[in-house]
Amino acid sequence: MINRIKALREARGLSLEALAVLVGTTNQQISHLESGKRRLTVDWLNRLGAALSCHPWTLVSEDHLSGTAEGSVPADERLLLEAFRKLNKDQRRAVLTLLAIHKTESA
Repeated sequence: MINRIKALREARGLSLEALAVLVGTTNQQISHLESGKRRLTVDWLNRLGAALSCHPWTLVSEDHLSGTAEGSVPADERLLLEAFRKLNKDQRRAVLTLLAIHKTESA
């Protein structure tokens, strides 16, 4: 099975070592997962997804974010999600606070 671990890791500017630390494993293990030498289990998908700030399914497919998958995320929501993922911790907190304020005012 082809996976996107390496592409997502590199897009986020992470080395094998940095991703390994985030996942709690070794850089050799990450390398084996990227190359398909090690089986990508649900546990690995969840751990890598959390470390790479993406949905675990993104590691093996883009369908859940495309306009073709059932229950897919619309393009405008996908853009928001991608922008949100690029924010740092403080920026994310500020956006979430703003949304909470807006929700309260709209209610």
